[in-house]
Amino acid sequence: MANHRKLIDFIRGYEGGLSKALTDNARKDPVPDGSGYHTNQGITWATFRYMAKACGYTATPALFYQMPLDIWTKIYKAGFWDGIKGDLISVQGIADYLVDFAWASGPVTAGKYLRLALLDLGFAKVDPVPARVITPDLVRNYINKANPAALLAALDKRRRAFVEAIPGTVNDKGWFRRITDLYQGATKNLAALPLPA
Repeated sequence: MANHRKLIDFIRGYEGGLSKALTDNARKDPVPDGSGYHTNQGITWATFRYMAKACGYTATPALFYQMPLDIWTKIYKAGFWDGIKGDLISVQGIADYLVDFAWASGPVTAGKYLRLALLDLGFAKVDPVPARVITPDLVRNYINKANPAALLAALDKRRRAFVEAIPGTVNDKGWFRRITDLYQGATKNLAALPLPA
């Protein structure tokens, strides 16, 4: 099975520190201390607050500013890797691509575009649960049965189209550089891995 730790360095390498960028939608829900900061190491204040109970910490501004690696990793695992059902995916490169998509745009959006990619590959029927939820059945019956290189290419095409369609996209050169780097890394990890019994 895929390993959630494999992409941590990649994601952290593309994330900065504290941000109060006015071009980011996260600015609408900043840390409630008047500082204007809304994101730290790629984690928004809203996500940090939402994930607190599940990850076993108290969401305080001071802890958000510190963003210890163990808390960052818990949020990444519980909120994003588990959101794509990464532990069930048989190909590391596919799991890596999906979790970065989820990290950047949310697991719901990643799920939506995953389904579109599967339809592009000719899967006529994708499980009939809400179209944006990645379920264990979706992983077992579609992701793990698809040709990994074809699925990765279809996901990449759909993600690039999604980013291009965002009105007023800022830093799109940086986003496309990240996506290209991710795609190149993922193509090196397309061998099937053993799944748990």
